[in-house]
Amino acid sequence: MSDPVVPRRSRKALVVAITLLLFISPWIFTWSVRREIRRACEPNNPAIQVVAAVIRRKSTNPLQEVALIQVAADGLLDYDLSSRVYGEGVPTVSQMLARRRSAHWLFPHGDCKEHAVIAGSLLAALGISWEPVVSFTLRHAWVRVRVPGGEWDIMAIPPQTLGWLSPTQFRLLSILAGGSGIPLRTPSTRFTEKIVDRLVVDSITGRVAAPEWGLHDAAALGLVIETPQGVYGHASVNLASSDQRPSIEREARSHARTAGFPLGEPL
Repeated sequence: MSDPVVPRRSRKALVVAITLLLFISPWIFTWSVRREIRRACEPNNPAIQVVAAVIRRKSTNPLQEVALIQVAADGLLDYDLSSRVYGEGVPTVSQMLARRRSAHWLFPHGDCKEHAVIAGSLLAALGISWEPVVSFTLRHAWVRVRVPGGEWDIMAIPPQTLGWLSPTQFRLLSILAGGSGIPLRTPSTRFTEKIVDRLVVDSITGRVAAPEWGLHDAAALGLVIETPQGVYGHASVNLASSDQRPSIEREARSHARTAGFPLGEPL
């Protein structure tokens, strides 16, 4: 007669194995994505160097540079699902630009992982310490920087959007689910808001009416779209009311003859 303890022990071992697998898998996933983001960065890519030079001209304050990098990482990519555009893995900067050229897009496409690659490349080009952050809980990737005065997050989901969970509860949930903690503070937007405010945008047409800041530099950061018919606001620049924004954006893109990133490259 067989020992009934053996099957019970086997079942317990199976339950333990499955539990460990469920606990470890998110950690493996987040570690893998962080590694891919770092490997995909290209701080010496000529397109990245051009943007880094503009940021360096605008400020030598590390925190202000970080704020400008957030503006650029947001403005130089059009949002699209990474898996739909590139398939598996995280593309390098060169691969993003090659895909833009083959598709004749104004800007490369990508989601949070590609935004993190652009931000990480610019940070590395400017010599700012950084690391990629991936939250399995939030299903989001962003970048954490270290500058004098502490750590800051860019391209992160604001902590106030975490819902009913307290920061402590969310941190615990993230640890259990393979995350990298909660988003930290983001750089003050006052510096970048001043830059954007200097680009006076017509509330109806979306065209930049008074380019005090320098249109070419603004275009290099993805703030405006240059066309033969005029210069249009883009990305974080307020293009008039939200219901007008899609038509304004379509008009700007229809007139464009050169790419937004790398700036000036023929479409």
